Amino acid sequence: MSTFHGRVSIINKFCEYFKGSFSKNQFAAFTAILYGLINEYKRVNISSLAQALQLDYEKLQYFLSDSKWNYDSLNAKRIELLKNQRTTGFAKDGLLIIDDTGILKPYAPHTEGVSYQHCPVLGTEALCNVAVASCYSVNDRYIPLDGIDYRHLAVRR
Repeated sequence: MSTFHGRVSIINKFCEYFKGSFSKNQFAAFTAILYGLINEYKRVNISSLAQALQLDYEKLQYFLSDSKWNYDSLNAKRIELLKNQRTTGFAKDGLLIIDDTGILKPYAPHTEGVSYQHCPVLGTEALCNVAVASCYSVNDRYIPLDGIDYRHLAVRR
């Protein structure tokens, strides 16, 4: 890891909680990404992470997009970890928040998931991607739970 010359015990402890969800190589990539995200970037992307971590771009891309690890299992472990922490644990006065957002794609009609549909950002129909996210809120804390891409079934106009 070129980004840090030392290791941070709290990050290592967090990573160890998820170790069983990955193969040895996947776990190394997972840990590297977490360390890489600590850096301040104006625009975080795979290229900037790969460069900062001195990792091969294609290998990092493969880990994030095609590697065989179970997202649902990993997310369930993450939520369980959050529920058991004093600062992020669930409480009776908490709220479940479900929200949608849209990303305009006026010049990318053939991008996966893009269709002419209701765009939450504009409040009208537009060519866009839409995502729905859930989070838990308590005492001015927001804990992300899950997010999915909304796939509109209508024919593009």
